[in-house]
Amino acid sequence: MSARLTARRPEAVLLFLLSACLVVLSIQVRRPNGMTAGEKWLLDLASPFLVAAGEARAGAAAVGEWGSTHARLVRENRELRARIAELEADLLRLRDAERDKGRLLELFGVTPHLPPEARPAHLIALQSSGTFRSALLDRGGDDGLEAGGVVVSPAGLLGRVVATGAHSARVQLLSDSTAAVGVLFVRGGRAAVAHGDGGGVGVLYVPLSEGPAGRAHLRDPPRGPLALPRPPGRGGGRPEPRVAHPRPAAGPVGAGDPRAAAGAEAMKALRVLVGTVLAAACTIAAAAARLPASPDFFLYPVADASRGGAAILTMLAGLLAGLTEDALTVPARLLGLHAFAKILIGYLLATLGARTVVEKPLAVGLLLSGAVLLESGILLVLLWLLRGQLLPPRPEALAWRAAATGLVGAALHHASRVPWRARREARRRRRLS
Repeated sequence: MSARLTARRPEAVLLFLLSACLVVLSIQVRRPNGMTAGEKWLLDLASPFLVAAGEARAGAAAVGEWGSTHARLVRENRELRARIAELEADLLRLRDAERDKGRLLELFGVTPHLPPEARPAHLIALQSSGTFRSALLDRGGDDGLEAGGVVVSPAGLLGRVVATGAHSARVQLLSDSTAAVGVLFVRGGRAAVAHGDGGGVGVLYVPLSEGPAGRAHLRDPPRGPLALPRPPGRGGGRPEPRVAHPRPAAGPVGAGDPRAAAGAEAMKALRVLVGTVLAAACTIAAAAARLPASPDFFLYPVADASRGGAAILTMLAGLLAGLTEDALTVPARLLGLHAFAKILIGYLLATLGARTVVEKPLAVGLLLSGAVLLESGILLVLLWLLRGQLLPPRPEALAWRAAATGLVGAALHHASRVPWRARREARRRRRLS
């Protein structure tokens, strides 16, 4: 029960924050008849109880019909119990047969024996950038996978898990230029080190023997097949299902340090705070410059917090950004209007970030533009529910705002992926040389 509540904690936080925003908004808006929106909603909530009384009367009439069919239900239940007993006996026989089959397969060595902590997973996407190769699995941290776990296929080693989300995991393939693993040649049983080159796997060296000084004599590897799997997706075929092995239950390095985890959480919160302050400054500057279509600057810290799939942090970022935007830009001081929309959009972005990885600047721009359009629809519905008036925005202004938000967001995402530090170090080394 506690595990189920923990898994549903982001939804509970979402419901609490949205309800709080609705309560605050309903107190601020008063209808022409003198009642606030909250009072009207309370009256609407009380009306179902009257309907329930009528339904109870109809239910009493249905009780008599139920009594007439009780004997038939008891007879059917007895027959079903007998059928279940037969099926359970068949299941026990099948389990014994499966156990005997597995014992025979293990004796003859037909199939490898997987450890009990192995988790099955499907490879759903392959990603490449230059000489870097990675893949995406449809299982994540909620399914028992951890960073550093080994990923194998029926053909052999595939790679290792380098990052996990709630329901997805990123795998560094063996063909990646930064991957290496010790292997044995099929012929001769010599040890070697295989290294990915971005397109396949090559052998770096083969230790043969030790000389008088204790150093290994090396030579070119012999020609022959390697006991390594081919990279997935070769030959136009569909990728086969993979099996991801979580890391053993030893203490994790770095990730399990409470101080490091607390520092990372504090850094994320600081990024949200700084991003909101910068968004407020940019909004004020755009209003002072009288730009015809300014981007939704308050959407950027929310989108930045959602990249790791942390739903609660993203919703809190949406609350902070929305309240700040309400204080700056909302007419009639409807505090909580943009906060409601930003919280809901933040939850959707975090859910998407936990299940997939958006890396292309074009995809990021389209996602931000869609978020602007969705927020406009949410605000339209909220104002209609609160004031009873439908006030749609101008289509051309909304289109320009969505386009500007997407373009600026794509540019910021592209700039964040540029290795500025590496380039600066390279320029410094060139100057020194």
